[in-house]
Amino acid sequence: MGTFLPVATSPLLTTRFVNVLHWAAELHARQVRETHDIPFVSHLLAVAALTVEKGAILLPAELLEDAAIVALMHHSVGDIGLPLELFESISHNVQAAMQLLCQDCPSAKTEPKQAYVQRLINGTGEAAAIAQLVAAADHLDNLRFYTDQGRSLWKPNDQPFYEHFLEQVNVPSEWAEEMELLLERLRQPVRSRTGAGVI
Repeated sequence: MGTFLPVATSPLLTTRFVNVLHWAAELHARQVRETHDIPFVSHLLAVAALTVEKGAILLPAELLEDAAIVALMHHSVGDIGLPLELFESISHNVQAAMQLLCQDCPSAKTEPKQAYVQRLINGTGEAAAIAQLVAAADHLDNLRFYTDQGRSLWKPNDQPFYEHFLEQVNVPSEWAEEMELLLERLRQPVRSRTGAGVI
């Protein structure tokens, strides 16, 4: 007999999440991660997974689905050009969190990165809690990518931004520790593979 997982009394992620998941996959279907033929949707799925796993612990249950949706859609305004007003039909918290997160919106493209961090920490209420969690998940997944597959894409002048983000934003402690370790690895020069065996 197989082992059965515990069952919630009602779905924690409803058809609303499923519909947005399908929508995000379609919107970003042709995008790939920089210099790699990795579907960009992999980043959205990773950020959503991190957000759901940590959000189930840190957020009120009624905010979990909104946070998961924001994680899936956090590039849709800057990269795809969806209007922020569109998210009001999903929920007010989703729209407000997207506004706080937006780094690539027309109104935010000319602002310094520190202004983005300031906007996150100045936010209040449920939307701010969602935005800060999704932002932390986003930056953690980006650092994982740069460390594992994108060292040639890493810009050392981005280091102060990540350090500032960790200092100012309420990042879950386990994530903060991992991000600090990844930043330390990125500070190190890339080791030469000369003489190493290739499998």
